[in-house]
Amino acid sequence: MAWSAFEWKFFNQDRLRLQDGLTLPEKIDRYVVTAVERGLNIEPLQQQINHFSERYIRGRALDELRLSDVQLSRADRELLLDVLNGDRHGSRDVVGALLKLVAQIRHLTIHGAKWAEGLNEYADNFFHCTDILIFVIEGVEVRIAD
Repeated sequence: MAWSAFEWKFFNQDRLRLQDGLTLPEKIDRYVVTAVERGLNIEPLQQQINHFSERYIRGRALDELRLSDVQLSRADRELLLDVLNGDRHGSRDVVGALLKLVAQIRHLTIHGAKWAEGLNEYADNFFHCTDILIFVIEGVEVRIAD
């Protein structure tokens, strides 16, 4: 439900049909730029950052075993690593990295290899992803122009 509300509100669609030719990461980047310009406060996301850091960081590197099915570009993987390690704190970086991770987790939950870790472990991801989406939906009144 939260993902559908996010898509409708920010992408003006009810599915991941990106009618303007932009990829989902490009749409997320456009949204984040606008949200940051409107004063997005990311402090409430610290619990979610901590969760994903504990889950996906080993040492100071991404846990490639747990992230093996996550399809992020090299630049987005580096951004995610920096955000989860606490090396990047800017609203644009944090929200962009988290929303791209959320999009991948959503895709894997519906279509992917969630069985690798089992649905019980995936439940925590689902709850934290939902919190991120609700934060974005409720916290910022931004609509990306088509």
